[in-house]
This record gives sequence, structure tokens and C-alpha cells, in this order.
Amino acid sequence: MLPLVLVNAFALMMPAVEMIAGAALIMGVWRRAAGLLAAALCAAFMVAIAQAEIRGLEVECGCFDVSGMSATQATWGLFVRDLGLLAASVLVWRKG
Repeated sequence: MLPLVLVNAFALMMPAVEMIAGAALIMGVWRRAAGLLAAALCAAFMVAIAQAEIRGLEVECGCFDVSGMSATQATWGLFVRDLGLLAASVLVWRKG
């Protein structure tokens, strides 16, 4: 999905971006910006899941796992769940 030179930078940056968006949503600050950021993250994850499924890759995504020992497979079911999260994020962005 990304040029090889950007993979490590994105991998290091993504958790911080997710935490900032989540914290802003929980605290109710910068609601529109946080909703837009959450929607963008959901869309990016959905693209990653879709391309992995289309290519037949078996990818463990670590979604909703805090133990570091994920067994969550990136599947179409996960894609549908992310579609719901995307809809909620867009709703937060639009309602601000």
C-alpha cells in the first residue's frame, strides 16, 4: 500500500495518531477534526483489509487487542465492522 521507505514511519506514527484521535473523541475536544481523523483512519484500515482479502493474504491485524498476542484475522467481517466505525466517525465529523 505504501512505498517501502514510508512503511516504518507510518508504523511508528500510527499508534500516536490513533491515541490522539481517540483521546479527542473521548474528551469531546476538537470533535470535528477528531471525527475526520477517525474516519480517515477507518478508511485506510478498510483499504488495507480489502486489499489483503482480495490478494488472499492471511494477516493478523491486532484489532482491539491490548495483549500484543493478536489472533484477529483481517477478514471481510472485520471490514464490515470497520464500515460501522466509519459511519460513526463521519457522523461525529458532520455533527461536530
